[in-house]
Amino acid sequence: MNLRNTKKYKTVFLGNNGYIYSCIKEFFNNDCFIFTDIENLKKIINDNNNITTLFFLYGPNRSQCQNNFDNSYRRYTKYLNQVFNIVKTKNIWIYKLSTIHAVNNEVSNYAKFYNKVDNIFLKKYQKSSIIYLGNIFGVLSKNNKFEDINFIHKYMFSYIQNKKLIIDNLNSMRNYTPIYFLFRKIKNIISTNNHSSRRIVVKKKLISNRAIVNLITKKNENVYFSKEFIYTINNLEKIYLNDIVTNPSI
Repeated sequence: MNLRNTKKYKTVFLGNNGYIYSCIKEFFNNDCFIFTDIENLKKIINDNNNITTLFFLYGPNRSQCQNNFDNSYRRYTKYLNQVFNIVKTKNIWIYKLSTIHAVNNEVSNYAKFYNKVDNIFLKKYQKSSIIYLGNIFGVLSKNNKFEDINFIHKYMFSYIQNKKLIIDNLNSMRNYTPIYFLFRKIKNIISTNNHSSRRIVVKKKLISNRAIVNLITKKNENVYFSKEFIYTINNLEKIYLNDIVTNPSI
């Protein structure tokens, strides 16, 4: 990883022990990066004058927004306001994660939640950008943390645990984002230190869940049914890159 331009800078990743936070923490294992939670942010900002970028990785999932919208909103905006108050006198650019499924969509509480907080976020803090993601999937080779968070993970987890997976709508169209796409975007942001765009989309492309199933069973069958598949899940991301992103017929 070439990050020569960040030697004099520090980047803060703010979150808890969630799936994306844990994967990023393992991938960006470097002295130029600080990983912390909201409780320790003020001390870290005060103790480090060379921080230029902060990635806000907190956020409720689809079911939390659906089942308890008001509580999720209060908690999320509370964290954002805490961050604003801590960095308001600093020259720090904040990047916040969001979902591509909220763009031009007001159907679900999940979409309504992120549309609402995203608009407030961009207006309230001018030195800020939003990174829009699809359904993130993938784990690192050394990280066996595996979350039941979307269709791809549920599908693979069912075979790893030798359990049946009941699928309600196999042909539904979704947007998926391999975790390595996010890594590359973050790496580019840090290495260029360029904060020109306030809305960033990481690979917007709709595909069907059926295409995912076909690609896994066709391209990765031998390793798929083994217990070690959890450590080779990144192969699916290569399949995704080669066969889905570049092949319009799928």
